[in-house]
Amino acid sequence: MPSIKELIGIAVLASTCFASTFTRHSAGGSRGSHLSTSSLSGAVDVAGSGNILSSSNWAGAVLQSTGVTGVAGTFTVPTPKIPSGGDSTTSYCGCAWVGVDGELDVCPNGGLIQAGATWCIRGGTPSFYAWFEWWPAQLMMIFDNFSVNAGDEIQVAVTATSTTTGNTVLENLTQGTSISHTWNTESPALCKLTAEWIVEDFTDYYSNGSISPAPFANYGSVTFTNNSATVNGASVDVSGAQPANMVVNGKTVSQSTISNGKVTVTYQG
Repeated sequence: MPSIKELIGIAVLASTCFASTFTRHSAGGSRGSHLSTSSLSGAVDVAGSGNILSSSNWAGAVLQSTGVTGVAGTFTVPTPKIPSGGDSTTSYCGCAWVGVDGELDVCPNGGLIQAGATWCIRGGTPSFYAWFEWWPAQLMMIFDNFSVNAGDEIQVAVTATSTTTGNTVLENLTQGTSISHTWNTESPALCKLTAEWIVEDFTDYYSNGSISPAPFANYGSVTFTNNSATVNGASVDVSGAQPANMVVNGKTVSQSTISNGKVTVTYQG
């Protein structure tokens, strides 16, 4: 079932982790090339190496290639906190996931296959759940009978068995439990061009017809380990991925680094 909650008296009927467009920023001073056009903030010229992506709702790592059919990673569920200046009556949330085909610049008309875990905090009460999604046709679907708590180590694998079928397996390594889901004849079709390891400020759908980013929780940091992607039938690590920072109104909200096979995403506020 899609998630249901209340925010400021308006019912949130469903939540979804969106695909994203990116602006590419130079991490160095070398000569760059014009790569793509972002529907959010326009295209920029980038350096030829060491490029850092930015998005208004994502942070993490993006690996671009052809023939991407799988992605896996492990992360520890953080303890969410109310952000500085927040109030106790608002639900502040965030999510971590791995997926295939999340970047709209690369796959503008295709689907996104993903799975992960969400955390929220309202007052002093946190909540957590695991979910899967074939975006945009399917919104965030919560796994029943799969407990997730702060401090749990979650291993997620997502596989595209074709452009319209796939599966995901989530394992709670702390609790010793696992759950899976199979997608059958879904749409839109996948492009199989990117793999992602992402922390996201997801989008809420309200009963009045509006949509907006969920108020974003202070999650501290999330580190993805045991990262791999399946590219043209071979397993590759995350070293070829680009880091992505979450930037809102010119302010970096979440910052990402890739080092020694790990992707670390840190809340900046």
